[in-house]
Amino acid sequence: MTTPRFLAWVRGVFFQGTSDMTQFQKRNFIGVAAGMALAVGLLVAKNVFFHDRVMNYTYAPTPSEAVLVDNGGEGEILIFGSLSCPHCAAQMTEDLPEILDKAPGKVIYRNVIKQEFRATSLFSVMLSCIPSEERGMAVRNAYARQDDLFSMTQSTVFEALLEVSDVPSEDVVRSCMEEVAEGDTEAKIAGMLEAYQEQMRTLKIQATPTIVMDSRRMIGRRSAEDLGL
Repeated sequence: MTTPRFLAWVRGVFFQGTSDMTQFQKRNFIGVAAGMALAVGLLVAKNVFFHDRVMNYTYAPTPSEAVLVDNGGEGEILIFGSLSCPHCAAQMTEDLPEILDKAPGKVIYRNVIKQEFRATSLFSVMLSCIPSEERGMAVRNAYARQDDLFSMTQSTVFEALLEVSDVPSEDVVRSCMEEVAEGDTEAKIAGMLEAYQEQMRTLKIQATPTIVMDSRRMIGRRSAEDLGL
């Protein structure tokens, strides 16, 4: 996706009401959820989760990632998720607390954009506007209220995201996002999109949730035990 197209996409959804998006997106949301549930169910039944090696990858921060915890040790656990993904919500609300407790180093969330769910693109931009120390809690809050996000029919997508994220620095985020909507930060968006596309290519993220740890890429919901923590 090119930067101008992405920026136009973000501006359009910034002012779009969730009532406009939910009629179309809820149908897709239900279909995606059912399809993913079936796929993961089959994997569980076979007791097999897909994983492989990620070669030649060195961690580098991206403009819109959220550090969920830094326990001071070595290594990073990257969790790739999307707000449109129900299994990601389970990963982030049920499995995450123990992972945060047992991870030796950093646990980092990176948002995956799903073109059929415009709120996911806006959330990536919004994360880049949230002060870094508040992003982790904003991500966890948003996933905890995933169902609420898709039922806020009287709010714009941005206002709905802001509400479910419950960001302390709301004024800072609102001002930053207004600049995006007015088109004053194209260079910033270009940098964010370039970093996003590069990690998609390097890590070959094709499904959510995906966890990258110790040069391993694992697709599907994982517990701390699954990760060997």
